[in-house]
Parts: sequence; C-alpha cells; structure tokens
Amino acid sequence: SSRPRRVHRVDLEKAGFASAARVIEGGLREGRTYDVHVELRAVPTVHLSPVEADVFVNGRLVGHGQSVPLEALPEEGPVQVRIRAEGYEPVERRWSSARDVPEKFDVTLAASE
Repeated sequence: SSRPRRVHRVDLEKAGFASAARVIEGGLREGRTYDVHVELRAVPTVHLSPVEADVFVNGRLVGHGQSVPLEALPEEGPVQVRIRAEGYEPVERRWSSARDVPEKFDVTLAASE
C-alpha cells in the first residue's frame, strides 16, 4: 500500500515585508533548514492636514491621526483608502493594487459647508 504524500504550507507575515508562502512536500525533519525568501516592502503612509482623521482601507478602519501607516493592504485586488474627519469633506483614493499605492502621500481635508 502506498502512503499519501504529505504536503505542508508555511505562511510568513511580518510588518514591512510582503507576505510569503512555501509549500514543502514530504515529511518535515527536525534540524533541516527550509529557505523562504521575502521581499522588503515599505509601508505606505498617508499624511493628513489640517486635522487628525480616521483612515479606512477597503471599508476597514486602519488608524486615526495625522500620519497613518497603511500596514494592512490586501495582497491582491484593488485598494480604496477613505479618510473621514468630523466637519470635513471625506476624501477617497483608489489604486488597482497595493503595489500602486505610493510610499507616502499627502491629503489636505477641506472643511464641509
């Protein structure tokens, strides 16, 4: 009888790096080293003026302030950043993927009428 082949998937995530995955077939052995290469990626940051604001990525609140890092960008698909502050017009920016989001971008909020 043949034994089913074991397949293991290892997922790696670290702030500031692109996530990575590695599939290892066969048995894992103690003491054996497995190499996984990850790409260093700058975390995009939005700088807001003249006030602090809530920053949302694809509908999820990711931070509040005048300088907000966008650490939780989706690996695939479009990115929508929405910025809201009481008494100011909301601002929205869209990109086709996380790779298109600039490392830093400034947003000046306009007072609502």
